[in-house]
Amino acid sequence: MGYKGKFSGEDAAREKRVRLCKTQKFTSLILLFYYLAILVPELVLRFYTAPQFGGRGLFMLLLFSLVPAFLAYAVTLLLPRKAAFIFALIFTGAAFFFYGSQQVYYILYQRYYIASSLGGAADAMQFKATILRGITTALPRLLLMMLPFLFLCIFGWRLLGFGQKGRLTFSLFLAAVGIGVHFLAVLILPAFGREKMSPYDLYHNTFDIIASTREFGMGASFRLDLHRYLFHIKETGALQPLETNVYTRPQPTNPLEPSDGETTAPTQPDPTGGLNILEIDFDRLIAEEEDEAIREMHQYFKSMTPSAKNEKTGAYQDCNLIFITAESFSHLAIDKELTPTLYKMQHEGIYFSNFYTPGWDVSTTDGEYVNLTGTIPKAGVWSMTRTANNSMPLVLSQQLKKLGYSARAYHNHTYTYYDRDVTFPNLGFDYKGLGNGLDVKDTWPESDLEMVDKTTSEFFADQPFYVYYLTVSGHADWNFNDSFIAYKNRELVAHLDKSEVARAYLAANIELDKAMELLLLRLEDAGLAENTLIVMVADHNPYSLSAEQVKELAGHDVDNTFEVYKNACIIYKKGMTPETIDEPCCNLDMLSTVSNLMGLDFDSRLYMGRDIFSDALPLVIFRDRSWITDKCFYNANTGEVTSMDGEPVSDAYVEEVKNQVYNKFTISSRILDYDYWRILFGDTE
Repeated sequence: MGYKGKFSGEDAAREKRVRLCKTQKFTSLILLFYYLAILVPELVLRFYTAPQFGGRGLFMLLLFSLVPAFLAYAVTLLLPRKAAFIFALIFTGAAFFFYGSQQVYYILYQRYYIASSLGGAADAMQFKATILRGITTALPRLLLMMLPFLFLCIFGWRLLGFGQKGRLTFSLFLAAVGIGVHFLAVLILPAFGREKMSPYDLYHNTFDIIASTREFGMGASFRLDLHRYLFHIKETGALQPLETNVYTRPQPTNPLEPSDGETTAPTQPDPTGGLNILEIDFDRLIAEEEDEAIREMHQYFKSMTPSAKNEKTGAYQDCNLIFITAESFSHLAIDKELTPTLYKMQHEGIYFSNFYTPGWDVSTTDGEYVNLTGTIPKAGVWSMTRTANNSMPLVLSQQLKKLGYSARAYHNHTYTYYDRDVTFPNLGFDYKGLGNGLDVKDTWPESDLEMVDKTTSEFFADQPFYVYYLTVSGHADWNFNDSFIAYKNRELVAHLDKSEVARAYLAANIELDKAMELLLLRLEDAGLAENTLIVMVADHNPYSLSAEQVKELAGHDVDNTFEVYKNACIIYKKGMTPETIDEPCCNLDMLSTVSNLMGLDFDSRLYMGRDIFSDALPLVIFRDRSWITDKCFYNANTGEVTSMDGEPVSDAYVEEVKNQVYNKFTISSRILDYDYWRILFGDTE
């Protein structure tokens, strides 16, 4: 009996050691599996989308990816075998879906989607053909991302030992380790510096999912984005000092004043001193403001150098105005034979040879936001939607209505899309779209020609008028099966020796050309052509074109950092003197420029863009904080500076412009967050 008892004791101890060994083995395997379930799709996404795979960003990605692995395993140990396996399937499948959808989105739009875009998922489902194209293109990458999920489905039940249930204390320990790794990663960030756009700044202050994904990986970046979105966290980045004065021009004088020796008849004194500036008592506002962020905004605008009035100031005062945001429009679509009206308007109006339409986070609506507000969209939110409850006194509709203009907006797609049913009325428009008074045929996409045909009689009878058109005929996908408009105009491009996508893109823009032809004809017949200024810019470049297709249309390789965003801008009125503008400029400049052309009272210090015809220095700003001036190109991803003329560009100059750009992003976010125009101008109708 004693011998048997002794044997049983040794056997039990051996069995316990075996079980412990197995538990430790399975603990290591499952923890490793969860890590790879995050890491594999994260690395695939980084390889195909990040400007640089390695570096500190990869190190931080490896560290941050440990956190969900520890937390997931802590949960697994609390579950019975079947439940643990189901949890692992859900966790791994969700990781694949999240990273895979980001990859597809990036292929389609050259950017990542943000947390606030999840609310627009239902709207996005209207573009099923586009989504299918993205999935098809991304399929090899998606298969790589799916490897952990496939492994789990095939081998996981047998090899990973689910069901090795642990104690609650051990689960809590694992969770604590995961949280500890997170805080360790956060504590490491200052080691890389605290300057603007550093990992520390991106984590604590500045909203930018593209830059933070480069520095932390997508998982950590999206968590930050989601947190900021759900809790409506305001931008907290500090403004950068502007000390070197190598970028800002000296305070201008009025170029319209007579030069020495000239005599002119007495004129009414200009209280602004010949500057585009309003009488705003920033000193009083600064003294009375208690909120530090708002006080800093007052100080910022006070310090800005206003631009001077110029020979174009009021050149089209009292004219009617038609402003068009053209879907996916590009200089690539302007052709003397295929789109003769657009060609005429470009070459008989003001021709911009160096104009850019940078891409932003939220596709069309962010492009509209830039065009209409002269402000940079805030990263991580739908900026235009956020304006629905804000005061917007600086937009053209509100400014022109004060002068007795009617203000109408038309969009030939669903009127509620991107919340335009609430944002457009708040901007001051009498708004009609498909389903809300604009009776166009419900095709995909809808016809720009039909929109113009249905609307001109409404506003011609209500002069002076300001009309805003948002077109849709040029929308992707560009093929003859999914695009009604491309199919409609297919015979007009059948002779071209180009791919179907290139031909379909041109065919879609022929509809815009037809709309402009009809608009000009109607204006002429009504006797309004010589008193109506037409401005047309794109919402974004045609980003759904591949690099090869862009090359096909352009006739040469196109740089993917800057040139891919090069675009057309049309400013046209019958009888105007044609001219060419060679300076770099962009759609951020349009509100200031058109305000000056229309002779409006505006304050040039309050806009993130400039009046293109003024003495203000050119500055084209891109989503990733790259930029172009009249001296150089700056690539924010690589830090590379390319001189325009081959002459050296000083470090002080580059740093000054970088600070200017950073401040414009920060101030733009605060304008939105704090409803700043209401603070500055009070409640306005």
